[in-house]
Amino acid sequence: MQFVMILLALLASAQTVHGAMPAKDTVWVGIYLHAFTDFNLSNNTYQADARLWMRYKNSALHPEELLRFENAKEVTELETLRKHNNGWHWVLQRRRVTVQHEWDIQHFPFNTEQLSLVLLDPFAVEENRIYLPDDDAISCAGDGVPIGWYLQGSALTSTPITYASRMGLAPLGFTAQAKVVALTASLTLARRGEDLIFKLYVGLFVAFLISWLTFFIEPTEVDPRFGLSVGGIFAAIGNKYILDANLADISASSLTDWMHLVTFVSIVLTVAIGIVSLYLHKQGRINQYKRLDRLAAVCMLAFYVATVSGMMWAAVR
Repeated sequence: MQFVMILLALLASAQTVHGAMPAKDTVWVGIYLHAFTDFNLSNNTYQADARLWMRYKNSALHPEELLRFENAKEVTELETLRKHNNGWHWVLQRRRVTVQHEWDIQHFPFNTEQLSLVLLDPFAVEENRIYLPDDDAISCAGDGVPIGWYLQGSALTSTPITYASRMGLAPLGFTAQAKVVALTASLTLARRGEDLIFKLYVGLFVAFLISWLTFFIEPTEVDPRFGLSVGGIFAAIGNKYILDANLADISASSLTDWMHLVTFVSIVLTVAIGIVSLYLHKQGRINQYKRLDRLAAVCMLAFYVATVSGMMWAAVR
C-alpha cells in the first residue's frame, strides 16, 4: 500500500511539472449599442455607437487595448472609464465603428438585415486569455434603432475563427493554422418598408398612370396619345437612375429592378396598343378600336396592379 501511495504521489508531481497548464485569465464582455447611424446602402456600410464593457480580476490585463472590432473599417475611441472594486477591474469604453455590410438590396425596401460586430483579441490563445459574454451581454437603446426599422433580436456569442495563416507565429513553434475565439454581437433589424413604398416608387406609378390615360384619347390625336407614353417612359427611367444611385450594385435582380421592368413593359404595351387602335381607326373600324381601347384599359390596369402587389407581397414574406 505504501508503494502505491508513493507511486501516485510521483505521478501527480510529474503532471504538475510537465502537464499542468496555468489558469486562463477570463474577461467578461458586454456591449451596449447606443445608436446605429448612417445606414449607407450605396457604400455597403453602417455606423454604430457602442459602449463596450470588460470586467476581469487580473490587474496585469489591459483588454481594452487588445480587444478590437475585427470587421470594422474604421474605429474611433470616444471615451474610456476604469473602476476597481472588490477584486474586480471594470472598463467601460465607448467606440464609434464603421462596419462593412452587404445589404439585402434584393428585397429592398422590405429587407431584413443581420448586423454583426466581431470582437477579437488576436493574441488571446497564445497569452492564455479567454473572453466570455457577460450577463445581459448585449442590449440596444430604445431610440438607437433608426426610424423605419425595428429590432427583432440580438445575441452575443463565442465564435471560433481559423485563419489560413499562422499569423507570423511559426518561430514560436506554431505549425497549425492560427485559431482564435471571437465574440460576435449579432442583431437582426427589419425595415418597415410599407412607409417607403409611395416615396420610392411614386415616379413609377405616375409614369404608368400617364401612359394608361392615353386609352381615353382618340387615336387620331397622335401627339398626346403617344407623347404621354414617351413622357411616362422618361419619368420611369429617371426614377430608376435616382434609386440606383442610392443602392449598391448586386448581380441578382432586386424588387426595385422588377418594379421598373414591369412599368417599362406596361408602357411599351400601351404604345403598341395605341398603334393598333390608330390602324383600326384609319381602316374605318371605329367600333373595334373603341372596344380595344376599353378592354386594354381594364386589362392593363388589372395587370399592373396585380403584378406590383404580388411582387411586394412576395418581398414582404
